[in-house]
Amino acid sequence: MRARRIVLLVVAVPVIAGLGWVGLHGSALSTFPRMPSAYEAKKYCSCRWVEGRDATFCDHYVYQDVVPSQGRTVDEANKTVTAKALWIRTSARWIGPREGCVIEVPLPPTPPPPPTNDPTVNPPG
Repeated sequence: MRARRIVLLVVAVPVIAGLGWVGLHGSALSTFPRMPSAYEAKKYCSCRWVEGRDATFCDHYVYQDVVPSQGRTVDEANKTVTAKALWIRTSARWIGPREGCVIEVPLPPTPPPPPTNDPTVNPPG
């Protein structure tokens, strides 16, 4: 009986500590899935249009071992790269020689304007 309590304690304490750590750092952990695709899109964009390297070099330069990419599309005309990793797509776009490449963050949809009580703006019927 005493050995069972010790084993339960040895298992329970790390589990509870781990859950507490996840609770404290949950917002930081929730951003992780976007990181591999964002890294690849930005790194490839910078390699191609900031450093001016060819596509073959950048393909090998940006290769990731830890979280492999699920694909990448390159729009040479608009100088945009879209990478997919962990089932999330992220795009990076070349802005100019001074700014370099930026990650395009989708904006949330704008809410509709609130209704007004002015009858000249919204006439009845």
